[in-house]
Amino acid sequence: MRASFWIVGMIVAATPLQVSECPPADDDTPTPAPELYWYSTCGDPVCSGYTPPAGDIPLCTDQKEGAPCTVEGEMCDPQSYCNALMVCAAEDPKAEGCPISRKAHKHGIQYLDRQAMSQVHDTLMEMKLATYHYNGEPETAPARLGFIIDDNEESPAVLPSKERVDLYGYTSMAVAALQVQSEQIQALQREVATMKKDLEKTRSDLAQCQK
Repeated sequence: MRASFWIVGMIVAATPLQVSECPPADDDTPTPAPELYWYSTCGDPVCSGYTPPAGDIPLCTDQKEGAPCTVEGEMCDPQSYCNALMVCAAEDPKAEGCPISRKAHKHGIQYLDRQAMSQVHDTLMEMKLATYHYNGEPETAPARLGFIIDDNEESPAVLPSKERVDLYGYTSMAVAALQVQSEQIQALQREVATMKKDLEKTRSDLAQCQK
């Protein structure tokens, strides 16, 4: 019996202990604060001139887009033509795109019918394009390309001030023109397909007559 206990004791002594790992201690290392920078907000969906913002938002002083800042959410007013503000944030608020185009931000929505789309198309096609330099630019600078507001003051691509181009409106006009032309191309393709079928039938009928 003693010999058995001795053998068992030797086996236990020779067997390495399986020490269970202790659970990791809570990491008390503080999470680093996100890097903050000054960003401009989207501003108005349609630029129409500066309007003081609601609320107690101070005017900007030396805040620059992309410069580091310290207080997340802090805002200032750069007196932008499109009423964009400057905000201290970890991410660019414009990352999801501008201008705001959700239905909730608009009223009086009316979708264009085919006649209205055609009118937009015709208006865009009649726009005269020109190359030019802004006053103060050297003649050696690359020439700019665009339309002249004086020739198109009532265009949807012109802001109410008649001084600046509404790029959103201009782009939408181009989309309307593309949609109209796409319909025209599809109609021509169907017409050509029909003509091909008629031509093949005529050839077949002539071949039958010649037999």
